[in-house]
Amino acid sequence: MQHETRFGNSLPSNWVHLSTDGAIKTDSVTTFAGDILDGLVLLQGHGYQWVTIQSDCLEVVLVLQDTPSATSSSALIKCI
Repeated sequence: MQHETRFGNSLPSNWVHLSTDGAIKTDSVTTFAGDILDGLVLLQGHGYQWVTIQSDCLEVVLVLQDTPSATSSSALIKCI
């Protein structure tokens, strides 16, 4: 099994694209959310302020779209 996080710069200069993709055999929501958070921390360290996120984990996408971070019960989602 392989899991990777890639970064790309095909957006305007102040934007960056974070793409997480891969098959894993653990709690996918927690793992993918953790990978997204790790990617965001790295990007922030490089000075990026605007990020688009792409993930093939539907559960994470739905949670990120539907849950205001301030009211989420997940510490990872609050960080993202």
